Amino acid sequence: MDESIAESPEEEAELLNLLRSYVHVVDDPPPLYIDLAKASFSMRDLDAELAELTSDSTWSLASAANGVRSTLVPRVLAFDLGEGVALELEFLRDRVAGDVSSGELHAVSWHSADQMGHASLVDGSYFEVSNAPSAPFYLQLDLGHRRVATDWLLHR
Repeated sequence: MDESIAESPEEEAELLNLLRSYVHVVDDPPPLYIDLAKASFSMRDLDAELAELTSDSTWSLASAANGVRSTLVPRVLAFDLGEGVALELEFLRDRVAGDVSSGELHAVSWHSADQMGHASLVDGSYFEVSNAPSAPFYLQLDLGHRRVATDWLLHR
C-alpha cells in the first residue's frame, strides 16, 4: 500500500525540496560524536577478554544531593579483569594512572579510532598513560597468559 501525505506529485516534490533545504541548514554533528562513531568501527583484538566495569566514582557523585562534581577530584574507575584480578584507573589532569591487583602485568597499550600508544610500567602492577588521547580510547592489558580490554574511556 502506497501511503503519501502529499495529495499530488507537485505537493510531494515541494515537500522533498523542503526536506532537502533542511539538510543544508542543520549543523554538523559535534566532534565528540564523530570520534565516538569512528571509534565504534575500529578493530579491537578479538582474542582479548572484555573487562567488567564494577565501580565509577561519578555514580556516587550523581546520587549526591547537589549533583555538582568538583574538577579537583579525579575520576576513579574499577574493573574486574576476571580470575580474581582487578584494575583501578584514576583519571588525573595530565595522565591516566592504573593499578592491577593480584595479577602479573606485562604491558598496557591504549587504542583510539586512529591512534595507538603504550603506557609506562612503573612497577609490576602500576602503570601510567601520559599521552592519552582526548578522543575515546580503550586500554588493553597483557597479563601474560591472556589479554583483557576495557570498554571505551574518555579522558578530559
